[in-house]
Amino acid sequence: MAASIKSGDYRPRTVRGMILARSLDAQRRRLGISTRDLARAVQMSPAMANRVMTGRRVPTSVEIGGLCAVLEVPALRRPILYDLARHADETNWLLGSGDAPEVVGEISVLATRSVAFDPVLVPESVRTAGYAEAVTGVPVIGQRTSPSSGVARVLVVSERSLVHDGVAAPVMSAQLRALLDCADEWVVVRAELAPPQAFTVFWFEHFPPVVHARLHGADLVLEEPAMVSGYQDLCARLLDSAESGEDSRGVVRDRLAGLGQLGGVR
Repeated sequence: MAASIKSGDYRPRTVRGMILARSLDAQRRRLGISTRDLARAVQMSPAMANRVMTGRRVPTSVEIGGLCAVLEVPALRRPILYDLARHADETNWLLGSGDAPEVVGEISVLATRSVAFDPVLVPESVRTAGYAEAVTGVPVIGQRTSPSSGVARVLVVSERSLVHDGVAAPVMSAQLRALLDCADEWVVVRAELAPPQAFTVFWFEHFPPVVHARLHGADLVLEEPAMVSGYQDLCARLLDSAESGEDSRGVVRDRLAGLGQLGGVR
């Protein structure tokens, strides 16, 4: 059963609670402040401060203000932390248009395993800058970073995503080569077996699974067990119907050959 957290409640945390705790504790560690010293500075007991840093307690708005001041949280980051605390009891939430990459990135760092699928595009985590710009129309600024290497990622690649009329052949070739070089586990699923919806299921060490789904252009984070279990079942069906690892690489090599770009690819 999904947890609901309110101030003073020490039940298992929600994803928002996990992200809030991670943000605060990462800043505490960055400054080299002990939990005991932090507790003293914000007038909490050491036990209560520990619960806040581990996500077992959601701080009040007053406490957030004190923690942000002591931990020197940047001004632009503070409203985000207030918002996480304010909505910490919500388990299904709609992400704002510009929030999805940051929120999903935060979740991916906390996860121990994930399975990602996109019906028409190469999964986002392995897109090259050129491919990403070609399919979104938005230039990629700065270096693209991958989630923590400690996450066991499985990428289910739709066969349909290996062809894209809006992507120039050299850009598509570079993307396919990047996929072949990808260190994560990945498999190809045939187009006729691919569902029409993009999603990622995340698993955690001490927390129920969570889903990031894209529905009609909107980004959702789902924690309700009834909704998450449906995506877990979909994951299992996709992985069962996907090509083997070697056959998947063969599908990509064939596509590269069709583009006349197979040379040097093993």
